[in-house]
Amino acid sequence: HRADQLPPLALEVAAPQVPAPEEIKAALASVSGPYRLEARATDQPRRFELFLVASKALSAPAFLALTDTFQPQFDEILAAARRPGVYRAGDYSSPEKMPVPQFNPIRNLGRCAAIRAKSHLLLGDPDKALQDLALLAANRKFIGNRRLYLVTGMMDTMNEKLAQEVIHTGLALHAWRDGDLVTLQALAADTRSSATVFDSLRSERIWGIRNMELVMEGEVQHITGTSTSWQNALLQLIPKGWIRQNLKFYTLPISQFIDTYDRKQNLFSPEKFKAAEVVLQQELETSGPYHLLSHYATPAFTRVISEATDRDTQAGLIVLGCALERHRRATGTLPDTLDSLMPKYLDKAPRQMVNGQPFLYRREPDGGYSLWSVGWDLKDDGGKFTPGEPVKDKGDDRGWRMPR
Repeated sequence: HRADQLPPLALEVAAPQVPAPEEIKAALASVSGPYRLEARATDQPRRFELFLVASKALSAPAFLALTDTFQPQFDEILAAARRPGVYRAGDYSSPEKMPVPQFNPIRNLGRCAAIRAKSHLLLGDPDKALQDLALLAANRKFIGNRRLYLVTGMMDTMNEKLAQEVIHTGLALHAWRDGDLVTLQALAADTRSSATVFDSLRSERIWGIRNMELVMEGEVQHITGTSTSWQNALLQLIPKGWIRQNLKFYTLPISQFIDTYDRKQNLFSPEKFKAAEVVLQQELETSGPYHLLSHYATPAFTRVISEATDRDTQAGLIVLGCALERHRRATGTLPDTLDSLMPKYLDKAPRQMVNGQPFLYRREPDGGYSLWSVGWDLKDDGGKFTPGEPVKDKGDDRGWRMPR
């Protein structure tokens, strides 16, 4: 965890296990980088948290120097990614035993690669920034089957977000060259984060049904990893009608959320999403033996859906942003309308995820431009948007304000 920009490394310690101060000092002596140790109290008696955090921000050259020590590992990852396929070691004898990718290492490598790319862009080195983007792409490949579990769809969307932030940084700095812009524009045009997430959500529904079938068959070891006679005997006492009713109330809200996305058109319906949220909330507020599965096994997918649709929106913005930058570099000015980009800089104009309409564009008096999609309220607020995390409960537009 030497990459300074990663989240603080937190360790919760019980009082009988607290090391002596000299032991902590000795352990920190092997850590390079501008770090300090912080201790914070918790709500539980005799327990506290230790945080290893950065004592100051790093400049771009300092961060690159710090993470260059991992270049041999980066090269090994890139070489592995060039192989035709990925196989994650594990037990594939049954779907329930198949390995799930480790979230934290994939997240940390992705963040490190993204910050390295931004650092190289700040230093005027787009070639190395593209190498860091290749590392991000390799990181996505190692996720494996992104349609198998919801968590793998989440990982893929997270890496897509990091890559999009890098591309946006390069556009804001006017750092990408013509060839880079063509390549990045084509990659963004192929982005389908929503398709990946909704496919993984379908898989989650299948796993839930399969697990309940195993319960009815008394095969608890496939779910818990262990099997005892008393567990199997207890499962046999559960009325099968209860289990089938649980399946009904578990699959109903998930199915309604799945129906919010039109894969063929790559369109998302905020109205259907809000209706599905009502059904889910009603289910979570209903108690009784028929609703246990929905209470304890329903994945937290609403935010994942919001993030995935935002990734596809950002992909459309990147396609247009690259085309606008190519036009600016060729002519010295921005076009008056997005239609002027076709066909020389744009084969096909991307559409907004929420309504299928063209993106909205405005030249700004300072020589920059605003580019946006309407929000989940389907109303054009004239380019009023909140940067950062997707905001599904507000009507703000989603877009960019790009400087000159």
